[in-house]
Amino acid sequence: MSMFEKIKQRINKALEEAKKKQELTNEKISHAFNDDVANKTQWTPLKSGGANFKTHDLVKPSSSILKYQLSWGSKMLFGVFSLIGIVALSAGIFQLMEKGTSSGWVLVFVGLLFIVISLVFFKIMGRPIFIDRSIGMMYKGNKAPKLSGQQDNNDKVYLNNVHALQVIKEYIRSNKSRYYSYEINFIMKDASRVNVMDHGNYKQIQSDAEEIALFIGKPLWDATQF
Repeated sequence: MSMFEKIKQRINKALEEAKKKQELTNEKISHAFNDDVANKTQWTPLKSGGANFKTHDLVKPSSSILKYQLSWGSKMLFGVFSLIGIVALSAGIFQLMEKGTSSGWVLVFVGLLFIVISLVFFKIMGRPIFIDRSIGMMYKGNKAPKLSGQQDNNDKVYLNNVHALQVIKEYIRSNKSRYYSYEINFIMKDASRVNVMDHGNYKQIQSDAEEIALFIGKPLWDATQF
């Protein structure tokens, strides 16, 4: 047997063992919540990856609305990226005007790159999430969608279609860090799921999930201890 085939067998064996372990975990979770929908629900991460800090704050602008907005930590991070970009861009323009060196173009490119990245991530992550009991919906973005039909998706969920809230964790591993990221997901009546929030502060995720569950009158299924 070649070395390649041995490695392939080891990888397949590891994957099979991981699959069996996950199936046993899913079975334990389903039995713990004792619910038919829980038996059909996936208990693996819905949204891969995640930050290792609290990215959003849950606030209550009115008695009928909960809102997720960017945390100060996220705003500071985007601000630092933008500032680095502005400084690099300014330095590059100065070098081009005064010396005309090629390093000026490098600084201009780096500066623009940092600015664009910060703006893109700010637009994606800065999009607010509303849970509005007055219209019976969770929606993403500043403008409430039109109340037409009962089709749920990642941007719009009718609260009367939600069966429970799910909290699960994902182990994130990279070359530089290892940490857990935690998800709050809506479990729908057909056992499908829609992600609500995902970040690395478990205490905040747990507190938010409890508040949301109470707010919409749905059970909370926290599977992070399994």
